[in-house]
Amino acid sequence: MSYLTVYLHAAERQTLHDALAQLRPLDEDNQILGDSPDHHLFWLSDLRRPNGVMLTDGDGNEYPETELVPGCHANLRTRHQSVVDTLTAAGVVVNPVTPMVVFA
Repeated sequence: MSYLTVYLHAAERQTLHDALAQLRPLDEDNQILGDSPDHHLFWLSDLRRPNGVMLTDGDGNEYPETELVPGCHANLRTRHQSVVDTLTAAGVVVNPVTPMVVFA
């Protein structure tokens, strides 16, 4: 069976954590347990995107200024459609046209 890739987003990390906690066991510190053969969860650090402003460095090279993408983001690979359905119902699944971070 192949993996399904799910892109997750919530305004706050706790919202995303609560949605995932419906599916995954928690450890003694109330944190979501790590990967398994059926799931791989990757929490993304701050994502940045160009804001339309071009800057110039000391050598005269132009580069785009970036801004923080608001919210908490994670990528999940799972073998189970039921996991995707549960997260979709929780409102944390997004379908970016061009994901910034993908699985290799």
